[in-house]
Amino acid sequence: MDKTVDKTMRKFWMDSKIPEDNRWHSKHQGPLRTPDRLADHFVEQLREVDREKRKNNRGGQSELAIMARFARSMKELMESYESQANLLLKLADTGRIITLLHRSIESALDTQGIHDTQAREMWHNHLLQERRDRLQVFEDLVRNEEELGKALGDEEQQLEIVTLLRYCVKKFHDGITPYSENNEKFRDKLMPCELDTLSIVYEAVVMKTGVVADKIPEWFVASEHEWAWVNKDTLEDNRPAWSNKTTGLEHGEEVCVRAAAIWTQLNHPHLRKFYGASHVVSYDVLKFGIAIFFLIAGKRNANLLSDTRDQKFDTWDKKTTERLPDVRPEFIEEGEWEVLQGLCAEDPSNRTSLVLASSKMQTLAPNTQSKCSALADETLDMIDILEYNCSRPIEDMLNDAKIQCVDAKCSPLIAENFRVYNRLENLFNQFKASGQPVPKTLAESFGLLLNNFIKAVDSMPGNSKTSAQCASQSIAGKNFHFHHRIDELLHGSSQLQDTDMIHCWQPSWEQAGWKQKEDFLKYLKSPSTLPQLKYRPEDAAMLRFEAQNRSGAYSTDMVEAMNAVLDQAMQDGIRNAEPIPKWFIPSYQVELGEPIGEGGFALVNNGKWFGTDVVVKRLVFRSTGKQDREQEDKERQARRDQFRQEADLWFTLNHSNLIKLYGACYEGDNPFFVCERATRKTLSEYLKPENGRRRELWFRLLQAALGLEHLHEHNIVHGDLKNDNILVCEGGTAKIADFGLSILGTDSATNKATAAIRWQAPECLVDNLKPPTFASDIYAFGMCIIQAVTGEYPWGTMLDKCVQHFVVKEKKIPSRPKGFKVNEWELIERMCCWNPQKRIGIGAVIKILEEIGIRDLFETTENIGSSRPIQPGSPSAL
Repeated sequence: MDKTVDKTMRKFWMDSKIPEDNRWHSKHQGPLRTPDRLADHFVEQLREVDREKRKNNRGGQSELAIMARFARSMKELMESYESQANLLLKLADTGRIITLLHRSIESALDTQGIHDTQAREMWHNHLLQERRDRLQVFEDLVRNEEELGKALGDEEQQLEIVTLLRYCVKKFHDGITPYSENNEKFRDKLMPCELDTLSIVYEAVVMKTGVVADKIPEWFVASEHEWAWVNKDTLEDNRPAWSNKTTGLEHGEEVCVRAAAIWTQLNHPHLRKFYGASHVVSYDVLKFGIAIFFLIAGKRNANLLSDTRDQKFDTWDKKTTERLPDVRPEFIEEGEWEVLQGLCAEDPSNRTSLVLASSKMQTLAPNTQSKCSALADETLDMIDILEYNCSRPIEDMLNDAKIQCVDAKCSPLIAENFRVYNRLENLFNQFKASGQPVPKTLAESFGLLLNNFIKAVDSMPGNSKTSAQCASQSIAGKNFHFHHRIDELLHGSSQLQDTDMIHCWQPSWEQAGWKQKEDFLKYLKSPSTLPQLKYRPEDAAMLRFEAQNRSGAYSTDMVEAMNAVLDQAMQDGIRNAEPIPKWFIPSYQVELGEPIGEGGFALVNNGKWFGTDVVVKRLVFRSTGKQDREQEDKERQARRDQFRQEADLWFTLNHSNLIKLYGACYEGDNPFFVCERATRKTLSEYLKPENGRRRELWFRLLQAALGLEHLHEHNIVHGDLKNDNILVCEGGTAKIADFGLSILGTDSATNKATAAIRWQAPECLVDNLKPPTFASDIYAFGMCIIQAVTGEYPWGTMLDKCVQHFVVKEKKIPSRPKGFKVNEWELIERMCCWNPQKRIGIGAVIKILEEIGIRDLFETTENIGSSRPIQPGSPSAL
């Protein structure tokens, strides 16, 4: 096997894919100076390391393969910079490329086990000198009028150049990556000479072209390299876009800026997340309907044989189609056709609203259809509905629903809630009056609907008029859904009749909607509104959310009234009247489910947000028992501010191996995060031997390492890394959770250390008040690997006090378990050195995990997954 791997590794170096004069070609020995100079020494060292390892076989085939892969990866990451022919655009990429190089040097040194400070500084100092030397090329360009003119290009390129130059200074002026555990030091900060050159070039370009970069938007990114695992979409410059607010055509930059300004405000689990762009329309109901039509056609018609397929749709183009066929195709059901006709009505004013369409589509879902057919089947199990229990008797649930409606604090919707309740009561009375048993599925559906209605009424906003009015449209939409579900029950059973006028609900529902809007407008113009916002800051936040994020749901006069109230509130200094973050989610949009965890300062529940399964993490304010209420309020506000900062940080992260944050709410009794739900629990549970997934072990750990790398690249220390915080989602993807969320920590440093003592680095156990670092994250991840491989906690069943003694006093880690190969345990030892300065960085961890995973793939047999968990042994010295 080693010979096979060795032969494969020898092909890893990229000689066959590049010309011999390229600096990456292995034929070169010693220094090779390129015109740009940047990374010449680094590339030389990578070549020499590879050559030495091949010659002396030092470090074995694993290290050779690791360094070969590292070099290939570096070349790919530098490809866009090295291939850039325009010197001005190359200069504008300075910040990104030097950050990449300094990080990569650290990873290369860690991988080789070079910890000597002077040796490490030598590599970085060479790069610093190259950064100085290269600047002359750009200053010479500015003095050459002819070459400068060629580099400037047309007006669009000039705007790109000045924007990217300004962005480079803005983002990288102070550096990105700290070193020496000192946040004051950044190797990759722009040096004074680099700033001078950037300034000289920028001024020369502006003077020559007259093009000036406006303020850089917050959503601006220079390239897709700034994010991990993103999709890059390009606006086609030759495709004009009509705007209903302009009289002409928009091209390129205008379309991009306008689209980005809209997209950056959108936050929904069923919309692709927007992270940035490089330089307000209404939703298009017609295009949405056409898209659904083609989706159905693609699933049910396109793949059929020619003799059964409706071939006339073969030539239809979804990009140009603007109307449905005149006659319903056979592959579309009648209920589906009704929805599509509503969405695609020729007269825009007659098109179905998305609220109505969404509700109808829910009733057409496959699981609902199967229930409908089951309800009509009178041969199913029959029961007396009075004896059926859905957690409790249905008659008791109906009484609870009535009490909830009476006690509901959301006064604008009391009448509408009772309309739903009265219909449910009518159905129940029909069941009783018939005296006949009903299909069990019908009883279950009725009980579930009744239970969901009780939950919905119970979760409605409190007695605040602002919150009730803001939530009214969302709650009305839920009631709309309940009405349709009741209709479904009526039409699905021969035992139920809809002759009672109470079931003619649409006219009253529409009238109630208009009445709610009229009441809201009166409320906004009332003098009592501002004092209420001052007393309840959460109401100001909800009102701002409606005006900022949902203005399209209101008439122009209502939006103007909301903005007038908010403008006055800002002048009066009322908290939360200012614009809210784009991640803000009002509480009425989130449905809490069953509790799944609890911490010192947090409650964790499953939940739903716009129908999507989520996890809701709520902040709990514990009373301190202090007599000074004012001081306690200040402390709570400080925690709210910290909560906002951590939400800001989390929301910007984009990586497939990090749990996504959908949004958060920092107001109310319990501020909360709404995040992605892991479908397969923790990594340790996923990898249990009985699940037969041990072959995936090292690749799942590699995924977790990639997530940790993304955090570290964004200057975020996890601080509480353990196996419970490495979750597995759909498709088996490992994702890291709870990173940097100190706001959800326990109420004392001692409790925190005890809870995760087996994963805590020695320096954190010595001093509970010392903040965690990148190095302590690496130590904790090493312990996570031990648990993933053995299936047991690090240190086994040893008491926490004994663990702390061995780690802090004896400077030891667990002895090598039988489940570890030599090279695998060497990784643990390098990650868990007692001295944090000698631990390897996450970049090196990733390269080694890649090699372990590949070799394990070669060696693993079919029955490896059946091996039993191995108990860790007694401690051994490092």
